[in-house]
Amino acid sequence: MPWDRTLVDAEILAVHAAFLNYDKIVYFSGSQYDGQMPTGIENTRLYDCATGSVTKIAGGPGFDLFCCGHSLSANGTLLAAGGTAT
Repeated sequence: MPWDRTLVDAEILAVHAAFLNYDKIVYFSGSQYDGQMPTGIENTRLYDCATGSVTKIAGGPGFDLFCCGHSLSANGTLLAAGGTAT
């Protein structure tokens, strides 16, 4: 089934996304332009392509990853580097 944004509440304004090698998509954002955000930014989610469920990733980076770079290694590990100072 093709992606349909009306079927899933993404919960966050995703800026980056990566398709993982086990049919899941990790996506994350920064502060979402909200100056009232608490210090520990927890805007990382995991979308399960098979079930359509969205899970909040506990213990996310805790800082603003807006405008970072990211890359997948050969074993599927995601590296995110950089971001915006909050």
